[in-house]
Amino acid sequence: MAQKTVANQSFFICYGKVEPSLIKGYKLVILESAHYNQYEICLFKKNNDKVVAYLSTTEANEYASIFKNVKGTTLGKNSNWNSFYLDLAAKQTIEALHLEINNIKGKGFNGVFLDNLDNTSKWGVLKDYKKPLIDFIKSIKVKHKNFYVVQNAGLFIAKELKQSTDAILMESVYTNYNFKTKEYSFREVKDTKTLLNNIKKVSNSVTKPILLLEYTNTYKMKNDLHKRLKTLKFPFFIANIELQSIPNFFKPQDK
Repeated sequence: MAQKTVANQSFFICYGKVEPSLIKGYKLVILESAHYNQYEICLFKKNNDKVVAYLSTTEANEYASIFKNVKGTTLGKNSNWNSFYLDLAAKQTIEALHLEINNIKGKGFNGVFLDNLDNTSKWGVLKDYKKPLIDFIKSIKVKHKNFYVVQNAGLFIAKELKQSTDAILMESVYTNYNFKTKEYSFREVKDTKTLLNNIKKVSNSVTKPILLLEYTNTYKMKNDLHKRLKTLKFPFFIANIELQSIPNFFKPQDK
């Protein structure tokens, strides 16, 4: 059974195509720009507070609209997602990202949702590109003053982006997904505690909202997650891992 589309949570995220008229009452809606025209974006904005478009900051697959402009400057391939790492030190890459932002703005979006920041962490493949990433994100607000900028994770640069992003989204604080077995599970308690401590530390140092995104496909796990999440002060959304549709949850007998 599909989750209700009138908001009982404060934000909605989907990278697949959804009917605009079904998504109502959210403070924030995160979408894949390529699926929608200006008229459809107007419908989303009419029924929700802010509507932002997905933008990968450090990777692009060959089907992404920016790929043709960065093809000659990529830094290798992420075989897990069949995407290519972007050279953020290359002028060509930054120009391609800004061109994509201009296209997003031209469609009427209120802002952008920046993904794959963690590739530049000290554990990431692009750990030497932390500064170019920060400089790029800061430049968004310079070029688009009133754009609403949401960062996906990237707590390691929260201090540097204090004035450059408007919200932070964190995924899978409570949940895990095994891509080989296609099974959802809860994280070890100690791992969740560590993540929550890091999130709370950042939350105390910034004034922007921190949003939590969790994954499951069963009603039982969804209800368990809801009980845990509502004890926190952070807005949350519970989805299926694919993020391709309005979330669906099943009962054991539905399998």
